[in-house]
Amino acid sequence: RTAALHGCLLLPDTPEGWLRVAREHAAVADFRASSGAPWDGRWRLEPLRAAVTGGEVAALGEAGLQALKDRAERADCSGGDAFGEDIFAKKKELAQGGQWRRLRQALLALPAVWAGGRLLAVPVLRADGEDAGWRLAQAPGAADFHASLLSH
Repeated sequence: RTAALHGCLLLPDTPEGWLRVAREHAAVADFRASSGAPWDGRWRLEPLRAAVTGGEVAALGEAGLQALKDRAERADCSGGDAFGEDIFAKKKELAQGGQWRRLRQALLALPAVWAGGRLLAVPVLRADGEDAGWRLAQAPGAADFHASLLSH
């Protein structure tokens, strides 16, 4: 059963007992940052080229999920790149194990690049962390977070 704790979701993920920890969308839904500025104190999105401008970092949310789904369907029809989101191709498979609902909750809180209400990029969905001229990077000082973790 999914539980929330201090802005994080604890998502039981598999029959083997894995636990996925993800951001709760409500915890980041109102965060906004210009490119290069820390979005949530931990991550920032940077343009990879000077020509890439005008982006604002915000959570992917429902509108972003719909935009990804639309792009994936268009790419399917045209045989083009599905914007790196083959997650919708796997949706049926994931739904059978109940994993789609949990994955969907995690996707809502991902940092994404927006311009005028239009989704430009979601770098975290790419293996190399780069998408449409944008890169996901740790904000200065964010590495200290990992040093503060203790195992018990």
